[in-house]
Amino acid sequence: MLDKDGGSWIQTPLPTSSESRVERKADFKLTPEGDLEGTVTATYTGLEGQWRRLAEPKSRRYRSKKFLEEGVKDAIPAGSEVELTKGPDWAVRRAPLVRSLRSKFPGWAVSRRKAVDAADIVFHSE
Repeated sequence: MLDKDGGSWIQTPLPTSSESRVERKADFKLTPEGDLEGTVTATYTGLEGQWRRLAEPKSRRYRSKKFLEEGVKDAIPAGSEVELTKGPDWAVRRAPLVRSLRSKFPGWAVSRRKAVDAADIVFHSE
């Protein structure tokens, strides 16, 4: 911190996990073809939301849809489809960053006579 004597070091606190996190909520249905379709809502609070806001400034908002879709594509299986249906409120700096996407995971489940084999994971660690 700068002062009349030149300055001094200060220590800034680290946020707790409850203050800075990523939450994903999914509402899916399995189609007769074995595709998993539905909505994914991702909420980024604290530093998780802040770095995303800083990475996509207002002057480039026209690219935001691609930026937000790719952020989810990185955490789901290859070949899956996502389309942003509701973007975040960029103007409110301290509020959580929330985005909703329509998602489709082709060939998620395979019918085997009277049983269904399905993948057991949608999201992997970022």
